[in-house]
Amino acid sequence: MLGNYYRFQVYNGTGVSVTVTAKDRKWKFDTDGSLLMASEATQFAAVSVSTLTYSNGSGVNNATDKNIGADLTVTFAPGASATGTVSLFLQRSTDGGTTWPSDGLGEFIGAHTFSASATSITKNMSVE
Repeated sequence: MLGNYYRFQVYNGTGVSVTVTAKDRKWKFDTDGSLLMASEATQFAAVSVSTLTYSNGSGVNNATDKNIGADLTVTFAPGASATGTVSLFLQRSTDGGTTWPSDGLGEFIGAHTFSASATSITKNMSVE
């Protein structure tokens, strides 16, 4: 579940910089019980994440929209031949964005492991 105030975090565990793009479509249930999808939003807009570092997206205040989950399309584009894993996490803040989980200790959403490859990959992930 997304939570009241959240952000996404990426960890680049490869030996090269990786450019990350993450777009989501948040969802919730409408008053009649049907699925209500929000417009697509960009959480990471081609952000270059250095090797062995974390990068945080912007905090999202979900208090008004009350979205429950999100479908994500995530692209990992290594700058050169990469070996290692790039991971995506969901972090929730209970105090409006002042305090966040420590790096890598949010909820694991998904990852991709590169094996001596410079090929960009795009994959779906979800928060439920």
